[in-house]
Amino acid sequence: EFAALPTLDEEGDWVEMLSGAVAKAAHAVIVVDMLESGTPMVGANEMFEKLTGYERDSVIGQNCRFLQGELTEQEVVAKIVTSMRDAQELSVELTNYRLDGTSFRNSITLMPVRDINGLYCYSIAVMADVATMTETVMVELERLRVLLPRKCNVD
Repeated sequence: EFAALPTLDEEGDWVEMLSGAVAKAAHAVIVVDMLESGTPMVGANEMFEKLTGYERDSVIGQNCRFLQGELTEQEVVAKIVTSMRDAQELSVELTNYRLDGTSFRNSITLMPVRDINGLYCYSIAVMADVATMTETVMVELERLRVLLPRKCNVD
């Protein structure tokens, strides 16, 4: 439930609190650490596992490049890299691959997260399979995107 999201200002591990808040979200959500070399994933919810087939424990600490494959559009990847480098929000679609090798059209929205001093520390990505995006799903996705934090209490 999204009601837990406003509690992210409390003291404690921000990524852990965010992960708890989106654990049961109806859409895949991942968190990437922008301060670590290689921009590794530091959080992923259960829907990420369902969408991609990858278990969270096996991908935490890795860059999301493992989702790319032969048909992944490199011009879209370049837009993602630029967006992440420049701390800009971005919504795109691209071809990604599940653990079993099947491809899917991934709708991705990236959102930068800054700490209390304005330092760009995390990027949150909301992901969905375009094939399952009904009007209702699109409304739910937009609601989640709006509710996710753009600031964290990390100092």
